[in-house]
Amino acid sequence: MFTTSRIASLAASRLPFLASRAISSGAGSYSHMVVNAVGSDRPGIVADLTKIITEGGGNIGDSRSQRLGSHFSVMMLVSTPSSDFKTISNSLQQLNGVETLVYETSDPETIEVFTEVGCKFLSLSDISKK
Repeated sequence: MFTTSRIASLAASRLPFLASRAISSGAGSYSHMVVNAVGSDRPGIVADLTKIITEGGGNIGDSRSQRLGSHFSVMMLVSTPSSDFKTISNSLQQLNGVETLVYETSDPETIEVFTEVGCKFLSLSDISKK
């Protein structure tokens, strides 16, 4: 039986780049969202989006933006207090002149550990039974 500390120790020894990442139990006070917004390019789009996020207590962890023709597109990974997730999401989607989609996602700092090791191979007879 592996404990969380044993898994962390194994991860750190086998994959050094994972050593700085936390193993999360999935419980916490933060929710995470991917925000994808597109609108006609104009000054202040990023400021409008970030104002809604930061005033709602959110944090932008990563973002990518691009001007595409006469439009501007931005995608952001945002963490928010769980209690404010819906408020921030709704405010982003109501921003004038910008089409915004919000997707709830998992904590990007979570390491998923699978307890089953190995592969199951199916024979042709197994497949034909399905």
